[in-house]
Amino acid sequence: MAGALSTDGIQKRRIHVDGFQMLDTKHNESDEYKKMLALEARVRRLEYEEKRAQKLTSIAEKRHKEIEANRKRHELDMDQKRKYNEMKVSELNAMREKINQDRQARAENIQKQRLSQMGKNFEDKVETNGMV
Repeated sequence: MAGALSTDGIQKRRIHVDGFQMLDTKHNESDEYKKMLALEARVRRLEYEEKRAQKLTSIAEKRHKEIEANRKRHELDMDQKRKYNEMKVSELNAMREKINQDRQARAENIQKQRLSQMGKNFEDKVETNGMV
C-alpha cells in the first residue's frame, strides 16, 4: 500500500503540475493573443495615419499649386497694369508736350501779330504825322 500511496501522490503531483502547465500555457496563449490584437490595432492605426498624412500632403500640394497659380496670375496682372500705366503716362507727357508747343506757337504768333500791328501803327502815325 505504501507503494500505491506514493504512486498516487506522484500521480496527483503530476496532475497538479500538468494543470499548472496547462493554465500557464493558456495564460501565455491569452497574452500572445492580446499582444497580437494590440499589434493589429497599432498597424491599423499606423495605416490610418499614413493615409491621413498622404491626404493632407496632397491637399497641401494642391493648395500650393493654387497659390503659385494665383501668384503668377497676380504678377501678370501687375505687369499689365504697370505697362498700361506707363503707356498712359507716356500719352499724358506727349499731350503735355503738344499743348506746350501749341501754347508756345500761339504765343509766338501773338507776338508776331503784336509786332506787326505795332509796325503798322507806327507807320500809320508816321503817315499821319507826316501829313499834318
